[in-house]
Amino acid sequence: MGEAGPRRSLEDDQGMKLSTETVADLKAWFQAIQTGWPGFVRRPQQDRMVAAIADALQAAAAADDGENGSAMAIDAPTGVGKSMAYLVPGIAAVKRVENRKLLVSTATVALQSQLERDLRALVAIAPVKFGHRILKGRARYVCDRNLALLDGKDQAQTNLGFVDEPMEAWPFKPELEEVDLVAAMLAARVKGEGSWDGDLDSWPDHVPERVIPLVTTTAPACAGQACRNYHRCPFVVARRGWDDADVLVVNHALLLADAALGGGAVLPDLSGCYLVVDEAHKLPEAAIEAASGKLVLAGYKKAVHELEGSLRKVEGLMRKHASPERAGKRGDAIARITEGLAELDRLVQAKLPAQDSAKTHRVRYGRVYGQPTQADLSREDVRHLQKLADLLGAAIELKRQLEKVTEDMNKAVGSGVVDASVAGKVSRLIGDAHGFVSAVEKCSELLMQIAEGVPGAIWSERDGKGVVKVMAAPLDVSGWLAGAVWKRAAAAVATSATLRSMGDFGHFVRRSGIDRVDGYRTLTVPSPFELERAAVLRIPRLGVQPKDEARYMQAVLRELGQCVDPGEATLVLCASRAMMEAIRDGLPPALRVISRAQGDRPLKALLREHVEVVRAGEGSIMLGLATLAEGVDLPGDLCRHVVIVKVPFASPDDPVSRARDAWMQAQGRSVFGEVALPEAHRRLVQACGRLIRSVTDTGRITLLDDRLLDTAWGRRMVEHLPAYGRDREEVKPKEEVA
Repeated sequence: MGEAGPRRSLEDDQGMKLSTETVADLKAWFQAIQTGWPGFVRRPQQDRMVAAIADALQAAAAADDGENGSAMAIDAPTGVGKSMAYLVPGIAAVKRVENRKLLVSTATVALQSQLERDLRALVAIAPVKFGHRILKGRARYVCDRNLALLDGKDQAQTNLGFVDEPMEAWPFKPELEEVDLVAAMLAARVKGEGSWDGDLDSWPDHVPERVIPLVTTTAPACAGQACRNYHRCPFVVARRGWDDADVLVVNHALLLADAALGGGAVLPDLSGCYLVVDEAHKLPEAAIEAASGKLVLAGYKKAVHELEGSLRKVEGLMRKHASPERAGKRGDAIARITEGLAELDRLVQAKLPAQDSAKTHRVRYGRVYGQPTQADLSREDVRHLQKLADLLGAAIELKRQLEKVTEDMNKAVGSGVVDASVAGKVSRLIGDAHGFVSAVEKCSELLMQIAEGVPGAIWSERDGKGVVKVMAAPLDVSGWLAGAVWKRAAAAVATSATLRSMGDFGHFVRRSGIDRVDGYRTLTVPSPFELERAAVLRIPRLGVQPKDEARYMQAVLRELGQCVDPGEATLVLCASRAMMEAIRDGLPPALRVISRAQGDRPLKALLREHVEVVRAGEGSIMLGLATLAEGVDLPGDLCRHVVIVKVPFASPDDPVSRARDAWMQAQGRSVFGEVALPEAHRRLVQACGRLIRSVTDTGRITLLDDRLLDTAWGRRMVEHLPAYGRDREEVKPKEEVA
């Protein structure tokens, strides 16, 4: 894990002293906000956070050693006003320092949109002028060329033989609704004369997941300035003004993608930025996901065949610029890739259980659920692959060759030798090939790293349709995050409502690597709400442990029948889909008729229906999973009772958890104490936090898990929950239960 840097707690820090200039700036900002922002209320908790961030940025600006890397972790619960607490001192700081930007990273695109609304409101009332931009990846914008191809309206492409019929541009048979969707998008872009900016997040209707890769493009597939749509390209238009903006808002995926490229490739270099990572508790998991590799082995021969076909088409289109020598190198690389994938496929097939194995099903709460057939691969298994290094080398060589084809094409377009419509076709073919080759490269490189000793998980999986995949993921990204993110920034602030777990920052700072920054600091901001008055926490004795699924479910249903008021809004949060479905089907008729479960309809529609019913004066029960436990805001009457069924421990059965547990145990470390318990506690705090969203909110929280009463770790969990009022009907603890 590396040595932790010395830490200072700002609660005890007497050395913080803001300059006269900084104080004057902050006063001007908050006077403007109090005057121009209806309903804004200054709170001492927010002021404390503002002062801490202003002090850190002031120190970073005054540093004369040329070194970056100051870092701070701030736990700030709901109601503090985190966004204003970092935007105001951040903007004030970048306006005082030349060539500095405030870069804010959020967990999701939805949170970016929320910040965009805040920034627009600030622009109108700010005491100084500042510019801001919302930065999203290329995959969040449609490609006008691809829309035209899918719709069949690009006659130049059709005449070139790219498609014989419009439907042939689709890699699958589209539904009528999908065809209509593409036509509507194209009309909004072309016929509507730019009535839509091409941002998928602003499209009013649902866009199916499988359609998104078709209507967008990737960097390798983009023709750049050779594209005839370049000057009106949604992504290009969105990027204009980035350089002049004082505030840039990105999501974690884009921040990590740029860091993986060495920094400064997509975003401004972090050395010139004050970085704020909001919802920072999600960053380590996002980093693991970004660093993971996945390779579909089922049908790899077909994939290679299609790759060869795409390259032949490219050679035909670029015949005047084709190089026989390069074609030979590409052919050799493809042959080596085929051999390497064949060897990997043989290993995976030997490890996976037969398709009719009992492992493909599991029974939960009396229901049978299908599940993928999985097999863990060991480091030794991978070490025995003789062609793995050659597979990686071939993928790197083929990517290099594809990049050269793109360079040749752009030169040919620039000289007028190749038409832009041909360039569009070549770019798309190269992009398709690049995607497959990149997946081969990423997965094989990670397999080699793990085989050589990097802590990681490797596993294979066969889904219900027989599709076989091999996957790999690192177990520890703390060192990489420390070097590529925290230490690289001019100054960094990590904040969230749940950075602390089980009473301290230990779990977050270790996983995120922020503890590797010398002198990193922490700050705990208290809640601005009177939680003891606003909410009552109750843990009724069920008399049965969750491991006894049948009896536990009976006890849960009995308790829900007694504690849920059918006339009010209740949120019931479940640990699994199986549990949620069992509860929904087992509720008493009077409660079942007013219940709605996550997954029955799209989440937005489900929430809209809940709001409409409650505002009409009726009761509603929302049954949900992790998404509802963390990502929804239901203030006032929209949520008066939160019921949490079972402590939300993560499933111990996934391959990454199994590999992590074995790795930690080999080091003599406690998986339960270091990982399972703090992560479950964080989720429990988040789930409880759904109830009190404003100073006027009141309600009840019911926790249905006897382990919170009967075990030492359970009582510690309860001890470190926010200071809610307590229902004293709870009975005394019984003997310790594992």
